[in-house]
Amino acid sequence: MDLTEFRIGEVAARAGVSIDAVRYYERLKLLPRAGRTAGGFRLFGPESVERVQFIKQAQELGLTLDEIKGLLATGGAEECRRVRDLLSKKIGELDGKMTAMKVFAARSDGISRLVSVNSKRMATLHVVRSWRAGRVNLNNWWSIIQIMNCCVTDESCGPTASKPDEANCVADELHETDRCSSCNGQGRPVSRKTVLLMLKPELLERAMHGNYSFCSARDCSIVYFEDKGGHQFTVDDLRGRVGLKVNDDPIPLCYCFGFDESHIRDEISATGKTTIPERISSLIRQGLCACESRNPAGVCCLGEVNKTANRFRTTSIHDG
Repeated sequence: MDLTEFRIGEVAARAGVSIDAVRYYERLKLLPRAGRTAGGFRLFGPESVERVQFIKQAQELGLTLDEIKGLLATGGAEECRRVRDLLSKKIGELDGKMTAMKVFAARSDGISRLVSVNSKRMATLHVVRSWRAGRVNLNNWWSIIQIMNCCVTDESCGPTASKPDEANCVADELHETDRCSSCNGQGRPVSRKTVLLMLKPELLERAMHGNYSFCSARDCSIVYFEDKGGHQFTVDDLRGRVGLKVNDDPIPLCYCFGFDESHIRDEISATGKTTIPERISSLIRQGLCACESRNPAGVCCLGEVNKTANRFRTTSIHDG
């Protein structure tokens, strides 16, 4: 083997990407075709390391793999002009994003209240009810709010991250209350307004009183159950589909603006990325979100949208 040639693992390590990413780029013909050793191992030239690094940096700047493929092509003056125009366009897009980020930072407090006001309000009501019953120590109030906030998708972030023992203690206290009688899963407080808006007309009278929780367990047919009482409602009692309870398309994700799993899956399949979370965030910032009225869970949909987008992006890279 030539000392200037590298196996795929060495290319990945030098470029700072995974081996799967190098394979994926090769399948898309973003890399020169690799040679083979007598034992069948791929051998890449040093230019492949530089090219993978370029691809990675270009993706970080927001270029799609198709656009990067065009940049890697060569074709004289006309090609240079096309590359220059594409880069100018991306620079303009980045400038726009930077401006939007500055505006977002300036309004972060208001946006935070807009996105999570409903989940925090419901969590607060839940804490008060539990405190009155002597089941929760109010010293842990903020930790409880964070645990139950639908928009926190990274369990390692926020104030609870530095105090894992405290957070676990709070979670243990909550686990003793408001459990689904079918799956024994922890319920999430939901307003009676949300329950009434979801139920079929003939069942409305059954939910006029009491406090309800939402069961998020995918394999459990119960959607709502009364915290202190025998009333419970299943997927068959609701007027629409509950995304967390179904496995076949359409699987609802954003109930306010009509996006389901297939929209994200198809966009990632076609372009390698999805703009749907960004579009939903923009609509939320404009005050157009109505999750309490439209989402069966009564909370912001963005957390589930982001988790689903991350799942399909990961699947797309591995399946390449």
